[in-house]
Amino acid sequence: MTLPKNCKTKGCRYEAAYGKSRCFRCQAAKKREKKRLLKLKHKGRPKPTSLKKLRQELWELCRKIVRLKYGNTCYTCDRKGLEGTNWHTGHFIPASTCGLALKYNIRNLRPQCYHCNINLGGNGAEFYRRMVKEVGQVEVDEMFRIKNQVYTPAGALWYISQIAQYVFTLTKLGNDSP
Repeated sequence: MTLPKNCKTKGCRYEAAYGKSRCFRCQAAKKREKKRLLKLKHKGRPKPTSLKKLRQELWELCRKIVRLKYGNTCYTCDRKGLEGTNWHTGHFIPASTCGLALKYNIRNLRPQCYHCNINLGGNGAEFYRRMVKEVGQVEVDEMFRIKNQVYTPAGALWYISQIAQYVFTLTKLGNDSP
Protein backbone atom coordinates (compact mmCIF):
# COMPACT_ATOMS: atom_id res chain seq x y z
CA MET A 1 0.00 0.00 0.00
CA THR A 2 1.36 3.42 -1.00
CA LEU A 3 1.10 6.42 1.26
CA PRO A 4 -0.67 9.51 -0.03
CA LYS A 5 1.68 12.14 -1.44
CA ASN A 6 1.62 15.80 -0.63
CA CYS A 7 0.73 18.31 -3.32
CA LYS A 8 3.83 19.60 -5.12
CA THR A 9 2.53 23.18 -5.26
CA LYS A 10 4.63 25.39 -3.01
CA GLY A 11 2.81 26.21 0.23
CA CYS A 12 -0.06 23.72 -0.30
CA ARG A 13 -0.78 21.44 2.63
CA TYR A 14 -3.30 19.11 0.97
CA GLU A 15 -2.76 15.60 -0.31
CA ALA A 16 -2.30 15.12 -4.03
CA ALA A 17 -5.13 13.57 -5.99
CA TYR A 18 -4.72 9.85 -6.62
CA GLY A 19 -2.27 9.35 -9.50
CA LYS A 20 -1.59 13.11 -9.76
CA SER A 21 1.13 15.34 -8.40
CA ARG A 22 -1.23 18.15 -7.31
CA CYS A 23 -4.38 18.35 -5.18
CA PHE A 24 -7.78 19.10 -6.76
CA ARG A 25 -7.67 22.74 -5.60
CA CYS A 26 -4.28 23.37 -7.18
CA GLN A 27 -5.26 21.58 -10.40
CA ALA A 28 -8.32 23.82 -10.72
CA ALA A 29 -6.30 26.94 -9.95
CA LYS A 30 -3.74 25.99 -12.60
CA LYS A 31 -6.50 25.50 -15.19
CA ARG A 32 -8.00 28.91 -14.34
CA GLU A 33 -4.60 30.55 -14.68
CA LYS A 34 -4.04 28.87 -18.05
CA LYS A 35 -7.41 30.17 -19.31
CA ARG A 36 -6.64 33.67 -18.04
CA LEU A 37 -3.27 33.69 -19.83
CA LEU A 38 -4.89 32.42 -23.04
CA LYS A 39 -7.44 35.24 -22.93
CA LEU A 40 -4.66 37.79 -22.47
CA LYS A 41 -2.73 36.28 -25.37
CA HIS A 42 -5.72 36.59 -27.75
CA LYS A 43 -6.97 39.93 -26.45
CA GLY A 44 -7.37 42.49 -29.20
CA ARG A 45 -7.69 39.92 -32.00
CA PRO A 46 -11.08 39.57 -33.62
CA LYS A 47 -12.65 36.22 -32.87
CA PRO A 48 -13.14 34.09 -35.98
CA THR A 49 -16.77 33.44 -36.80
CA SER A 50 -17.64 29.83 -36.21
CA LEU A 51 -19.11 27.69 -38.97
CA LYS A 52 -22.14 27.04 -36.77
CA LYS A 53 -22.93 30.77 -36.61
CA LEU A 54 -22.40 31.13 -40.35
CA ARG A 55 -24.77 28.20 -41.02
CA GLN A 56 -27.41 29.74 -38.74
CA GLU A 57 -27.09 33.13 -40.41
CA LEU A 58 -27.32 31.59 -43.89
CA TRP A 59 -30.38 29.54 -42.92
CA GLU A 60 -32.11 32.65 -41.50
CA LEU A 61 -31.48 34.47 -44.79
CA CYS A 62 -32.87 31.49 -46.75
CA ARG A 63 -36.01 31.49 -44.61
CA LYS A 64 -36.53 35.23 -45.07
CA ILE A 65 -36.07 35.03 -48.85
CA VAL A 66 -38.48 32.08 -49.17
CA ARG A 67 -41.08 33.86 -47.05
CA LEU A 68 -40.80 37.07 -49.07
CA LYS A 69 -40.80 35.24 -52.39
CA TYR A 70 -43.60 32.71 -51.80
CA GLY A 71 -45.71 34.21 -49.00
CA ASN A 72 -47.36 32.41 -46.09
CA THR A 73 -49.26 29.68 -47.93
CA CYS A 74 -48.17 26.05 -47.58
CA TYR A 75 -46.70 24.90 -50.88
CA THR A 76 -47.97 21.33 -50.58
CA CYS A 77 -51.45 21.66 -49.06
CA ASP A 78 -52.35 25.31 -49.80
CA ARG A 79 -53.06 26.08 -46.13
CA LYS A 80 -53.15 29.88 -45.90
CA GLY A 81 -52.12 32.27 -43.13
CA LEU A 82 -49.04 30.43 -41.89
CA GLU A 83 -47.34 32.13 -38.96
CA GLY A 84 -45.06 31.45 -36.03
CA THR A 85 -44.11 27.81 -35.44
CA ASN A 86 -46.56 26.63 -38.09
CA TRP A 87 -44.58 28.43 -40.83
CA HIS A 88 -41.70 26.17 -41.88
CA THR A 89 -39.26 26.31 -44.77
CA GLY A 90 -39.34 22.87 -46.35
CA HIS A 91 -36.85 21.19 -48.66
CA PHE A 92 -38.01 19.60 -51.92
CA ILE A 93 -35.04 17.24 -51.76
CA PRO A 94 -34.66 16.55 -48.01
CA ALA A 95 -31.83 18.31 -46.18
CA SER A 96 -30.61 14.98 -44.85
CA THR A 97 -29.90 13.67 -48.36
CA CYS A 98 -29.39 16.72 -50.54
CA GLY A 99 -25.97 17.80 -49.35
CA LEU A 100 -24.66 21.32 -49.14
CA ALA A 101 -25.35 22.18 -52.77
CA LEU A 102 -29.12 22.11 -52.27
CA LYS A 103 -29.53 22.53 -48.51
CA TYR A 104 -29.30 26.32 -48.76
CA ASN A 105 -30.41 26.62 -52.40
CA ILE A 106 -33.53 28.76 -52.78
CA ARG A 107 -34.68 26.61 -55.74
CA ASN A 108 -35.02 23.66 -53.32
CA LEU A 109 -36.91 25.57 -50.59
CA ARG A 110 -40.59 26.42 -50.25
CA PRO A 111 -42.87 27.46 -47.36
CA GLN A 112 -44.68 24.59 -45.66
CA CYS A 113 -46.97 24.16 -42.70
CA TYR A 114 -45.87 22.15 -39.68
CA HIS A 115 -48.16 19.25 -40.62
CA CYS A 116 -46.72 18.80 -44.12
CA ASN A 117 -43.08 19.40 -43.20
CA ILE A 118 -42.89 17.43 -39.94
CA ASN A 119 -45.83 15.03 -39.71
CA LEU A 120 -45.83 14.08 -43.40
CA GLY A 121 -42.04 14.20 -43.77
CA GLY A 122 -42.14 17.02 -46.31
CA ASN A 123 -45.12 15.60 -48.23
CA GLY A 124 -42.69 14.56 -50.97
CA ALA A 125 -45.12 13.22 -53.56
CA GLU A 126 -47.20 16.40 -53.60
CA PHE A 127 -44.06 18.55 -53.41
CA TYR A 128 -42.66 16.73 -56.48
CA ARG A 129 -45.91 17.11 -58.44
CA ARG A 130 -46.10 20.83 -57.73
CA MET A 131 -42.40 21.44 -58.43
CA VAL A 132 -42.72 19.78 -61.85
CA LYS A 133 -45.78 21.93 -62.53
CA GLU A 134 -44.03 25.14 -61.34
CA VAL A 135 -40.47 24.84 -62.70
CA GLY A 136 -40.69 21.95 -65.16
CA GLN A 137 -39.32 18.42 -65.32
CA VAL A 138 -35.93 19.58 -66.67
CA GLU A 139 -35.29 21.78 -63.61
CA VAL A 140 -36.40 19.01 -61.22
CA ASP A 141 -34.08 16.54 -62.96
CA GLU A 142 -31.25 19.08 -62.65
CA MET A 143 -31.84 19.29 -58.88
CA PHE A 144 -31.64 15.50 -58.60
CA ARG A 145 -28.44 15.55 -60.66
CA ILE A 146 -26.92 18.13 -58.30
CA LYS A 147 -28.07 16.06 -55.32
CA ASN A 148 -26.00 13.09 -56.49
CA GLN A 149 -22.79 15.07 -56.95
CA VAL A 150 -20.11 14.73 -54.29
CA TYR A 151 -18.84 17.98 -52.81
CA THR A 152 -15.97 18.71 -50.49
CA PRO A 153 -16.99 20.20 -47.14
CA ALA A 154 -17.50 23.94 -47.33
CA GLY A 155 -15.36 26.30 -45.36
CA ALA A 156 -16.14 29.68 -43.88
CA LEU A 157 -15.48 31.45 -47.20
CA TRP A 158 -18.23 29.51 -48.98
CA TYR A 159 -20.74 30.43 -46.26
CA ILE A 160 -19.65 34.08 -46.29
CA SER A 161 -20.02 34.31 -50.08
CA GLN A 162 -23.49 32.69 -49.93
CA ILE A 163 -24.50 35.07 -47.14
CA ALA A 164 -23.36 38.07 -49.21
CA GLN A 165 -25.28 36.78 -52.24
CA TYR A 166 -28.44 36.19 -50.22
CA VAL A 167 -28.23 39.58 -48.46
CA PHE A 168 -28.16 41.15 -51.93
CA THR A 169 -31.13 39.01 -53.02
CA LEU A 170 -33.03 39.90 -49.86
CA THR A 171 -32.50 43.66 -50.36
CA LYS A 172 -33.64 43.30 -53.98
CA LEU A 173 -36.78 41.42 -52.87
CA GLY A 174 -37.39 43.91 -50.07
CA ASN A 175 -37.23 46.87 -52.48
CA ASP A 176 -39.65 45.19 -54.90
CA SER A 177 -42.28 44.73 -52.16
CA PRO A 178 -45.03 47.39 -51.96
